[in-house]
Amino acid sequence: MNDMPGSLQGVTPKNWRKKRMPITIAFLAMLVLTATFVLFLTYYASDVRSDVRSHTENLLEPHWHAFSRAWDRRVLLLEGLRAFAESNLDGSTSEMGEKYPRFAAVLHRQVEGIRGFSVAPGGVVAFIYPFEGNEMLIGHNLLGDQRPGAGTAVARTLASGEIALAGPYAQTIGGEPTFEAFGAIRGRDGFWGMVSSAIDVRPLLKISGFDGLSQRLALAFRSLDGTVFWGDPAVFQNDPVIRHLEGFGQTLEVGALPVGGWRAAVLPQLTAVYTVGILGILAMTGAIFLFASRHSGLARTIRLRTAELALSDERFQESEKRAEKALRVSEEQLRLALLGTKDGLWDWDIKTDYVYFSPRWKSMLGYAEDELEDHLDTWKSLVHPEDLAQTIAATRDLAAQRTDEFAVEFRMKHKDGHYRNILSRAFLVRNSQGEAVRLVGTHVDITERRRAEEALKTSQALLDKAQRLTHFGGWEMSLAELTFNCSDEIFRIFGVPIRDFKPNLPEFFQMVHPEDKPMVLEHYRESVETGKFRSYEYRIVRPDGSIRWVHSTGEADLNEQGVPVQIIGTLHDITDRKQEQEEKEKLETQLIQAQKMESIGRLAGGVAHDFNNMLSVILGSTELIKARAVLDGPASGYLQEITKAANRSRDITRQLLAFSRKQIIAPKTLRLNEHIHETRKILSRMIGEDLHLNFHPGKDLWTIKLDPFQLDQILMNLIVNARDAMPDGGTATIKTANVVIDTNYMEKHYFLTPGEYVVLEITDEGAGMDKETLRHMFEPFFTTKTLGQGTGLGLATVYGIVKQNNGFINAYSEPEEGTCFRVYFPRANGKEIPPAQEETQSLEGSETVLLVEDSKPVRELIAGILEEIGFTVLAAETPAEALILCEKEDIPIDILVTDVIMPNMNGAELGNKVAAMRPGIKILFMSGYPEDFIAHRGVLKKEVHFIQKPFSMKDIADKIREIMREEIQESD
Repeated sequence: MNDMPGSLQGVTPKNWRKKRMPITIAFLAMLVLTATFVLFLTYYASDVRSDVRSHTENLLEPHWHAFSRAWDRRVLLLEGLRAFAESNLDGSTSEMGEKYPRFAAVLHRQVEGIRGFSVAPGGVVAFIYPFEGNEMLIGHNLLGDQRPGAGTAVARTLASGEIALAGPYAQTIGGEPTFEAFGAIRGRDGFWGMVSSAIDVRPLLKISGFDGLSQRLALAFRSLDGTVFWGDPAVFQNDPVIRHLEGFGQTLEVGALPVGGWRAAVLPQLTAVYTVGILGILAMTGAIFLFASRHSGLARTIRLRTAELALSDERFQESEKRAEKALRVSEEQLRLALLGTKDGLWDWDIKTDYVYFSPRWKSMLGYAEDELEDHLDTWKSLVHPEDLAQTIAATRDLAAQRTDEFAVEFRMKHKDGHYRNILSRAFLVRNSQGEAVRLVGTHVDITERRRAEEALKTSQALLDKAQRLTHFGGWEMSLAELTFNCSDEIFRIFGVPIRDFKPNLPEFFQMVHPEDKPMVLEHYRESVETGKFRSYEYRIVRPDGSIRWVHSTGEADLNEQGVPVQIIGTLHDITDRKQEQEEKEKLETQLIQAQKMESIGRLAGGVAHDFNNMLSVILGSTELIKARAVLDGPASGYLQEITKAANRSRDITRQLLAFSRKQIIAPKTLRLNEHIHETRKILSRMIGEDLHLNFHPGKDLWTIKLDPFQLDQILMNLIVNARDAMPDGGTATIKTANVVIDTNYMEKHYFLTPGEYVVLEITDEGAGMDKETLRHMFEPFFTTKTLGQGTGLGLATVYGIVKQNNGFINAYSEPEEGTCFRVYFPRANGKEIPPAQEETQSLEGSETVLLVEDSKPVRELIAGILEEIGFTVLAAETPAEALILCEKEDIPIDILVTDVIMPNMNGAELGNKVAAMRPGIKILFMSGYPEDFIAHRGVLKKEVHFIQKPFSMKDIADKIREIMREEIQESD
């Protein structure tokens, strides 16, 4: 102990006085050092605890985010199950049960941690996947679930329609925690049922990496009600780091702290600091004591220190030389590096405006090393005038410490006159007083990069424009996250503002047309299972309610195991093409209908001539028999039946010509109301006593232009149709009205054209017609009546007459709701022609008739009829024979009656030659051919007289008398 420095043993009063002052100084210094160390230790301990807490938060954060994503994804899978159930509501429960296992298997394979999916019609579990291990849940009533929190979650999804969570529950083996997710399903009539899924927490903890943290952190999870379902509950009693997960009506918390607690985490660092601090205090106290007690050694110490400083200065100079050498090496390395990266270097002395420009800096702008002055003005003269102000402002911001970096892009003028895009980066050098003295930086030529970026922008703009013009959009879907990445055109196709649409699978299914959802779901399932994507078409419903047709195509990307991980495809808006296709099909239907009409018309026109000639012989012969013979008994009845059959055949021929629009007509200006009044008695007799006929005439009805015979055909056919629709009796109603068709009216009646019309409406209370019958009702020979009760020509005849007169007809009907026919006649411009007064006149005639007819039976019959009436008949088989007779001036001829269609010379040509030979002669043409066949022969002009075969004795007599009467009026 006597050898220890500062020992007090053997101290004399004289020595004590020498050592008392150093001891006092050392003691006071120790107190100051101890107080300072205690204060430092307090702040340091707080910093250490903050560092440990931050470190704990950093360890926890990525795992918590991974857990959150995995949690949300498993809950959102229930949205896919709900979309499946909603798309199958229209089918039977058994059909849903057949499809459910396949769809649920797809969902179940996508992630770990789903214990099971279930569908509960009416709230009672009917389907569950996987079935094994969950079969006891079949029949479980979710609406009456008594587990804590389950009722609240069920009520929440019933009220809001959103997915709701309940739990945790110890349902798995070993009591592992499980949460239950519920989703309500609503059908057209309200609540339909529910879907649910059970989510195991343990796999989620493993996936998110929490298991690996157990050696470093003490962790615990708890639910909204404070139940700790994983980890040590004591964690939440020791001020842990806490993270929250909220959503779906549930809040989860994770608490974390270092293993052993906060004290154990900071104690090693504090112990080391404490030990070092105590040792430091003792060492410094001893040093101060020694320094204070050794005044005599101070001079020696100064000499020693001076020598050490000299040695140190020598070593410093050597070190400075080494540093200068290292600096030169470093600068050379920097120069070589800049040459390799093609960057230019500059160094600006702020006080003198001297700027060093490296050779690469100058060559970047096309200059040699000696062509530019090293001054700030050189740089200013080369910067584009539009960019100079912002570049200088960035420099000032850096000097004023308003920013920590200098990275500015501007344009500089090349030696050949064009501008280059330059990216400049720099750092500021300050002196010991903090003043900015230098700015050192680099120049990078990014012209080509900017051109590439502009080309990319142009290409992207062209792509966007092409997608917009062609209505093509691109998309990709992650099968892991069930999210979409879409081009802007996709948003336009779906009719939603860009980026407002949530690009995920449930939101997508919400916009698919309900009738197409099962098909889209099936395509999605097939793509996930097989990795193949088939093109298909379906409809979407936009937020505004409009429906669009889209065509989707794509392909799946597979991972190394061959499992699809994403699908990339395109979506094409094909609504316009669909509409064009529908219009094309409509036009094709109309064309087919027109072709049918044309075919029947050709058939009718082809047989009309020969058929009318035969009917002329039959009808004419019966009239001659009646005129020349007196028949009693059965023979008279037989003759009457022959006449009826021939007239019926004549009417059928006229109907065929009418609906094919080949009938020869004589339109007149008519008043529809008056015509209906005149024929009402006949119509009433046609429908019988069991039916009642009402007529509601329109006021101030316009006139129409129509052949009266054709109007009778329309009325009779429509009234007979009404009668046949009401076999047990009822009421048929006739209405008339004026109608003006404009563009607004045409929106609801697309088959009309603008104009003024008179409408004839005939309504019955019969069985009505379905849509299929309505589509075919105007087709010739189409009938719903039994064999022998109808020809199928009635409505076809009406349709042909209406179209022939530039009108329109449409029918409105539903099964058991009756039928309403509306006929639109164009308004006539002329005045009504009053009907001629009937005169009781004799059929006798006295004129001489030149008859020309190439058919012998017809010629002989017509000659017989004319002679029976009293005419003198000159019969000729050919036009040549007729011309020979005309050349004989001694033979008087008052009127020429000739067939139109004859070999070698037609009737019109014969008429012209006869008129030239005998001026003033009257001519009457006759034919059994339809209108379109004889129209271009020039015999249907207004001033030409014509009679249609077959005709009666009275018809031919009246026609000749009418012609001769005109001659008398002209002579007067």
